[in-house]
Amino acid sequence: MANECALTETFHFNVGGWFFSVPKSQLAQFQDSVLYKEASSQTQPEGSRLFIDRDGFAFRHVHYFLHTSKLALTSSPDLELLYEQASAFQLAPLLQVFG
Repeated sequence: MANECALTETFHFNVGGWFFSVPKSQLAQFQDSVLYKEASSQTQPEGSRLFIDRDGFAFRHVHYFLHTSKLALTSSPDLELLYEQASAFQLAPLLQVFG
């Protein structure tokens, strides 16, 4: 039962006023990222969100990537913002997509 609970636990984020949730098991695929390190080192009360002072509108693409390992962008400005986000969070798999 404890293992089932651990698999369903979720990290909650407030990124620039936008709220995101990511299952811990999903984010654990990116253990070298700043995002994972910060989230896993926090002891947050139930329902609280880790605040990240970044662009929440751009973070939606990071959030999508965390869930799918795919990009869904066509706009050059969005790509630039996403690259900045990936660099800030040290998300190496996402940075590799940029070449």
